[in-house]
Amino acid sequence: MLAEPSLRLRLMCEGESIDQPIQWVHSSDLVDPTPFLENGQMLLTVGTQFGEGAPPSEYRAYVTRLLERGIVALGFGTEVIRSGTPVELIAACKRARLTLIEVPYKTPFIALARWTADYIAREARERNDWALAAQRAISLAAVSQRGLPGVLATLAQQLGARVAVFSKDGSLDTDLSPSGFGEDLGALAAEAARLLRATNRASSTVGIGSELATFQTLGPRGGLGGVLAIVGSQPDAAARGVITTAVALVEISLAQGRMRRGDLMPLHAELLSLLIAGRTDIVLRAVPHLPREAIRVVLCRLEGQPPWFLDAVERLATGPVSRLFLAPSGKDLVILVGEDEWMSLESFLGEQQASAGVSDPTTLSRLGPALAQAKQALARTSSTPPSVVSFASVSDSAFLGIVSSDEMIELAVARLSPLLSDDSGREMLANTVVWLDHNGVWDSAAAELGIHRHSLKKRVETVAKKLGLSVDSFGDRAQLWSLLYALEFEPGSALGQATPRA
Repeated sequence: MLAEPSLRLRLMCEGESIDQPIQWVHSSDLVDPTPFLENGQMLLTVGTQFGEGAPPSEYRAYVTRLLERGIVALGFGTEVIRSGTPVELIAACKRARLTLIEVPYKTPFIALARWTADYIAREARERNDWALAAQRAISLAAVSQRGLPGVLATLAQQLGARVAVFSKDGSLDTDLSPSGFGEDLGALAAEAARLLRATNRASSTVGIGSELATFQTLGPRGGLGGVLAIVGSQPDAAARGVITTAVALVEISLAQGRMRRGDLMPLHAELLSLLIAGRTDIVLRAVPHLPREAIRVVLCRLEGQPPWFLDAVERLATGPVSRLFLAPSGKDLVILVGEDEWMSLESFLGEQQASAGVSDPTTLSRLGPALAQAKQALARTSSTPPSVVSFASVSDSAFLGIVSSDEMIELAVARLSPLLSDDSGREMLANTVVWLDHNGVWDSAAAELGIHRHSLKKRVETVAKKLGLSVDSFGDRAQLWSLLYALEFEPGSALGQATPRA
């Protein structure tokens, strides 16, 4: 306004509000015009409210009222009531740091109002033009090969701000976030997590260091898919319109991604069935990125997991360099992962507090046994806290667990009942345990028992005969060992007094 030559304005006092925008220009000669004013306005007066010889205190009180109301500038019209601007008013404005402008007689107040209205209208048109151009750029980014990351990068460029997307679990989505945040990331993540916990659509504005951060949830109420964070100046109406366009495109893209992944899950279940059946040639034509060698089968328990867990795994599988393959298996999730990606996936599952069983490395053509390993490992996981268990760490105990299961105990009691009914039979079973512990070597087993080897052989053969087994058959020996282990005989107990757990 001061730079406009046609207005011929003169700056009498440069206050702290000199750089603040003027929302409107209003004129009044009331002693207290503040009930009729709004924040951000400029007030024009010719000074009739100041009586002849008014003391400086009256001017100071007047200026104080204007400052408290949020007036950003005061314009004094000269040569109407007073010649020049009163020195008392200049002094009061300097003391209060309120900008004071002298308006000459030849510049009517309406000229300032018109100039302000034209300026605000022109600025609004420019912002609208910018908003349309920004929305067009964002839309073009959405349909280009850059996709969703391009939308967010363009949004950051158009706003001159930093932009980040936080996933449904509250973590920073590095693939979609075009900006860096350093030490600010913790505060941003905390606010995003707070909005996600509320599960409702919401927005908020918080201070992050010396900047303002605007947050907007993504997705419908009860099914939030993340949070968009914009760090920069407080957006005006035009910027909010641009942000709304970007949010709509992001939500549509996320929803489409979830729908595509959901549609693929039944197909992946069929592909997994083909892999287990050995039809790798068919599957590789559909999913050529699957690794052929050094594959682990990971079986994740979905029951009890938070609703965003599956989304997080799916996002991980659709990363730019990921070769993960996901498929449902009942209430669980099967993940095929190459050995080179296993450590990264293991770390991810640990961060997500997931329960999972992991097979030994295998090949694509031997997924059936590997899936069985993963199931056995998953059965050994703990839910408090959740854990990731490998088959290699439980394979021995898993086998012994099967042998000593309730079903096996019932079978052993039924098969061995003729020998368990009297002391003689129980002693022969105890001797047989010692013989099996010596790998079927008669002499060493007999020496430990303190009996002749022929006596031991007769007792063991009696046991085998009663059970319909042969001591010379490896398979029969293995069956005999399984039956005795199920009842947990203690070979070190008193001879003939060993008793089974049952």
